Amino acid sequence: MNRLKLLSAMKLALKAMTKDDRSYRQCFLDTGRVVTFGHVKMEIQVEGLEVKEPFFVNPAEAIAALKAFTSEDITIMEYPDYIEFMDASVSGVACIQVQRYEPPSIKVYNPGIGFYTFKLTHDDLEFIKKAKHLASNDDLRPGMTGMMVDLKNRVIGFTDAHAMAIRRGFGRSTARTGDDAPLKGTIQSKHVELILQAKQARVWMFNNGCLEIEITELEQDASATIATIYGKFDSSTPDFVKVFDEPGMAEAKGELFASKYDFLSYIKRLKPMSNPSTNQIELHVDPGHTTQLVAKNHDSNMSATMYFNEGKYISEKGEIMKIGFNANVMTKALKAASGELVVSLVAPHRALIINGNILVMPLMLNEND
Repeated sequence: MNRLKLLSAMKLALKAMTKDDRSYRQCFLDTGRVVTFGHVKMEIQVEGLEVKEPFFVNPAEAIAALKAFTSEDITIMEYPDYIEFMDASVSGVACIQVQRYEPPSIKVYNPGIGFYTFKLTHDDLEFIKKAKHLASNDDLRPGMTGMMVDLKNRVIGFTDAHAMAIRRGFGRSTARTGDDAPLKGTIQSKHVELILQAKQARVWMFNNGCLEIEITELEQDASATIATIYGKFDSSTPDFVKVFDEPGMAEAKGELFASKYDFLSYIKRLKPMSNPSTNQIELHVDPGHTTQLVAKNHDSNMSATMYFNEGKYISEKGEIMKIGFNANVMTKALKAASGELVVSLVAPHRALIINGNILVMPLMLNEND
């Protein structure tokens, strides 16, 4: 890769650190980027930077090593505890000690079987960050007040009973899973936040309901030592995977393709016209006509219809449908979505499914409308 580009990134990373941060002096290297932590978090894009496994390195040491070379291109050789910078002619080598990045993992202990480890991937963590706000705040529903984990089926999810988002096949498992894989439980939101803040975290879920979270070096406090948080995970977790797998849920009669931001914009504009007690908006789809979004307030005899020209509805059998939903619930659900939207419609009384992994419960429509 280009030596000067990496040198420039390292100088910028060091400059972003305060004096307190510099006593810790570590930045994170991954393919295509350098990330600083501490009081200032900065992500620096570095074209051509490729690493097999992400690691932490002292930027001051990296700068000194890179300055020792004069050639424009260098090669990075990776080893378990250190890296080597090597110039194109292999006439010079500089060695730097590094700390390997270990992603957060969930470890499960089942007496007589042993441990199961699930290392959360980057995509898992991104899903958790986007969907965590869907967890319930109702203390009477402890099984929903955090991240629901189904280790047997390797599914994680969040729900408040009005909307739900799940991720299937989470983590890289280091052990066999099957009928003997233990546990289904809920990790409370406060513990989920700790996992997300940590550079490294191990979550231990035991069959007796105990939870241990081992945290190393929180991003907000780079000098933090290892801390262990003890708690409980709740075994009253609903069978949330079954909601998606119910008969008929996968048999969409039509699909609406749209931009997430266009759809959100229409909902926000229509919400003031809806009934304040239900915030209901109706979605009218017809393959032969423009999709409509309708808000009605019978208390004040107001209604508004907007033609959603940006959306494209496709139904092989020409299904015409009207489905109601709560504008606030839909807005929360869309925040968990990534990329372009594919809204699957099954029936007026069935949930809407967004991008295959987000579910929004419907509102019953007044048949006299």
